[in-house]
Amino acid sequence: MTKIKLAFLLIFFISFTGNSFAQQPQFNVALSDKTNNYGYIYTIAQDLQGYIWFSSFTSGLIRYDGREFKRYKHDRENPN
Repeated sequence: MTKIKLAFLLIFFISFTGNSFAQQPQFNVALSDKTNNYGYIYTIAQDLQGYIWFSSFTSGLIRYDGREFKRYKHDRENPN
């Protein structure tokens, strides 16, 4: 009988643990609507240095360092 109670208690504990530790994500707006001229963002990634990279079809590659955005766009005249 004690094994049944222990199994029931374990199942009960496991079933409610996930809900009690769930967190709601919060996002802060980094750009206003007037300065957001990057178009649609297709990919978001973070590198080992902590930079967040956004890829956009119309604006190229955008790097965010926590304070400012820097745009990298392909220039056919510049080999670098």
